[in-house]
Amino acid sequence: MLLVPVCLLVLAYARRSRAGEDRIHAEELRELEASRELIDRLLDEAVDRRDVDPVLAPIVIDEIRNHQRSLRKRRDDRSAE
Repeated sequence: MLLVPVCLLVLAYARRSRAGEDRIHAEELRELEASRELIDRLLDEAVDRRDVDPVLAPIVIDEIRNHQRSLRKRRDDRSAE
């Protein structure tokens, strides 16, 4: 008799926990997308303004491109698993 209410409570708790995880995951995805947009804007600015600092701009551009390559490689490696 006590088993049914306990099972219902466990299921309700699991559902609520899953909803919280989904919300956190959605927030993380939004933050990640915002970070990607920032990196893209920084890359565009560095490319557009190479003449302002011809020494620093190529370093910034190379660092951003290397970072993007490493992210793609990690993503490809995970999808291959």
